Amino acid sequence: MPLSEHEQRLLEQIEQALYAEDPKWANTVRISDPRTHYKRRLIRASIGFALGVVVMMVGVVISGGALIPLGVGGFVVMLAACLWGLSSWKRMNGFGDSPPSSGTGTPQGKQARRNRGTFMERMEERWRRRHDDR
Repeated sequence: MPLSEHEQRLLEQIEQALYAEDPKWANTVRISDPRTHYKRRLIRASIGFALGVVVMMVGVVISGGALIPLGVGGFVVMLAACLWGLSSWKRMNGFGDSPPSSGTGTPQGKQARRNRGTFMERMEERWRRRHDDR
């Protein structure tokens, strides 16, 4: 349903007020494609990964191993950047969406897991079936 002329004018006034009040936030909100945000995060994660590699190598190579904690810190930075970039990549490509659910609103896998019982109950059930098959 299209907006009336009055509604369009009100919307333009609100946008102009937002731009005047906080141009940085308004510019961020104006971006229509969320993939742009995730691309930026992916680039930052790549830079973080490269810095982590450099820090790790410096920590391991310099001083004959005296800076091992620095190397471990570099590895942690690499790991964090990798996870951050992977989550951004998944969301950018649509892999981070929720799984399809059944008509009841609960995913079928969760409902099946809930009905199986505890580990010991499942093992006992397998044991009974094993002896029944003979």
